[in-house]
Amino acid sequence: MMVDAADPQTQRVLTRALARIGAAGRGADLISLHSNAIFAVPAVGLVVRIATNPAAFEAVAASVRVTRWLDAQGFACVPPGEVADQPMVIDGRVVSYWRLLPVVEGHSPTMVDLATLLRDLHGREPTEAAPLLRDPLSSVAAAAATVTEAISESDRQWLGDRIAEL
Repeated sequence: MMVDAADPQTQRVLTRALARIGAAGRGADLISLHSNAIFAVPAVGLVVRIATNPAAFEAVAASVRVTRWLDAQGFACVPPGEVADQPMVIDGRVVSYWRLLPVVEGHSPTMVDLATLLRDLHGREPTEAAPLLRDPLSSVAAAAATVTEAISESDRQWLGDRIAEL
């Protein structure tokens, strides 16, 4: 995907985010554009993640903190990039930097691969550094409760009951 596919504000934020790490003009490829705009910056080995929700700072900060903890524990994950003071807010958008990992050709992950990772993740002892491991579904419950147009009332009720059960 081309960077041009991102809205003008996201393009401005990307330009400033790249300048922040000394990568201005180094080129970025849009990987994904959904709840986050995600750009690969191969020249510096990083991915720039721009949250489209300006209120996402705490969630992104928690993601960075938990992923750093998991990486330090030897868990297979994409660690945050070595960029100081992240996440950061640039022009009202929350920006984080992650290490760009090579794509492995010829192997598509299987359900067994996923199950192995999940077993490893859920077998870890939650700590203050990793609060999401204590209540991983809280953000799903909050979204279901506040974004009422996304799912039907009966589905929202079922989801809330299932989250409470788990």
